[in-house]
Amino acid sequence: MVDLLERMTRGQLIAELRKLRAERSRDSELERLVHDLRVHEEQVQLQQDQLTETQQLLEASRDRYADLYDYAPLPYVTLDRNGVIEDINLTGADLLGRARALLAGRPLRLYVDEADRRTFLDHMRRCRGTVSPVTTELKIKTEKGAVLVQLHSRRAAGSGKDAVGYRTAIVDLTARLEAEETRLRAREERERLLKEEERLLVASEAKDQFLATLSHELRTPLAPVLVAVSALEGRGDVPATLRPTLAMIRRNVDLETRLIDDMLDLTRVTRGELSMKPEILDVHEVLQEVVELCGNGRPAGVRVTAGLAAPAHHVRADPARLLQVFWNLLRNAFQSTPTDGEVTLRSSNDDAGRVRVVVEDTGGGIEAGDLERIFRPFYQGRAAGDRSGHLGLGLAIAKSVIEAHGGRITAASEGKGSGARFTVELPTVAVEEARPPAPEAGSLASSGVSILLIEDHPDTALAVSEALRLEGYDVSVAGSVAAALELAREPCDVVISDLRLPDGNGLDLLRQLRSARPVKAIALSGFGSEKDVRACKEAGFDEHLTKPVALETLTRTIESLMAHAEAATKRLVTPRRG
Repeated sequence: MVDLLERMTRGQLIAELRKLRAERSRDSELERLVHDLRVHEEQVQLQQDQLTETQQLLEASRDRYADLYDYAPLPYVTLDRNGVIEDINLTGADLLGRARALLAGRPLRLYVDEADRRTFLDHMRRCRGTVSPVTTELKIKTEKGAVLVQLHSRRAAGSGKDAVGYRTAIVDLTARLEAEETRLRAREERERLLKEEERLLVASEAKDQFLATLSHELRTPLAPVLVAVSALEGRGDVPATLRPTLAMIRRNVDLETRLIDDMLDLTRVTRGELSMKPEILDVHEVLQEVVELCGNGRPAGVRVTAGLAAPAHHVRADPARLLQVFWNLLRNAFQSTPTDGEVTLRSSNDDAGRVRVVVEDTGGGIEAGDLERIFRPFYQGRAAGDRSGHLGLGLAIAKSVIEAHGGRITAASEGKGSGARFTVELPTVAVEEARPPAPEAGSLASSGVSILLIEDHPDTALAVSEALRLEGYDVSVAGSVAAALELAREPCDVVISDLRLPDGNGLDLLRQLRSARPVKAIALSGFGSEKDVRACKEAGFDEHLTKPVALETLTRTIESLMAHAEAATKRLVTPRRG
């Protein structure tokens, strides 16, 4: 090669160099082209990998869609523009009761109830006329019979060229219909219950009105008897041989009055309106009073033993209600205890600061099953031999009264023939809190006090007026509103008025009387419910007394009103010091 170059001329050498340079340039271009080809090859491979991955994702998505479509809990069907089934999922096939392969290519209208096929054709017509979803309700024939469904169709690309299909969901409305029927039945039941409640309310009001009227009619004849007996007991010229008879009459009037109270108290208990006026009481004194009250009802030969040993025996309670409780318990014990039996009263204290009173008898006992029900109203489950003939209200009322005072009452018995034991427990209070003795009746002079008595029951008017006159009061009597207004032209100190009068009522009468001049007023009525008392107070009555009322109670109320009036007058006329 060297010899060849040496033999070349200068021009030949230059030409050879140029040739070599050209070849080298072509080699560089080839290298660049090869490099570009390799880069392009790598890009193509990357795109191929991406396409493969995308295809796999699409296939996975298609599989998921197919699974969702096939196993969706809602029936789905794809219809062509004529309503022919192109595809249907497994739930839809189960609904129609056919295999999927047998359903493809068949018109859906074949499975629509004959009465709704025109509705289905109208559904398809509306699908072709709009791109918005179309909804229609119709019945589909299934293996279980015709089922009401709702078709929800929306436009989708069909399988053929330029073809249009409709994805259609088939919603079974059976559950909705059942829910609507359930709501309808619930609404009907609610309306029935409201009507029943209204009927019961009317019946309850009628019952309350009946009891109030019955109470009034029963109390009214007792009023003159109790007033007359009270007046006779207060007279010094009554022979001593008659006083036991008067006491007997008084006890029986009290007994009848308490039976009437029991009927009214039951209504108050059920309504939660049992009123209480608590004060400090000596339980032992209450028990002794109850024994005296029940003395006339004690059967011959029945012994009463008292062991009142409780050191702490003062409680805060309503005196009338507590008396009512022990009176019921002792009366029940007497009525269930046979001749030569025994009734025992015991008292003691426990560690919880309560006084425990036990009323125990040797009577017929209480069956074990009755112990759970004996405090229910109208329940009469005591053993045979019980001579009570009672209404079955006393124990129910006693339980409510004791519980209202923060105590409890229980019953115990070993069974038939073994007697019964009732235990009352009440929280005690300190003896220092005990109330001072009430002032004696008659502490104020009755002479010169004028009373207008308004009473349409002749016997009551006569008994009350004569008894008050014997006490020194100046009494005028009216039997009607008109007569009362006539007599009221002359001033009086106290008005005592019945509420039910032949030509009006005592409430309106008092309003008229007070519009003319101030006057103290006492309502004396056979109506004694909380509603009646409240109405009297609102009308202006200072006090409300329920018939029958003892004379000493009536005179004590009059004296209390006059004392308040006298004190008010002194405050007005006494000059202020300054």
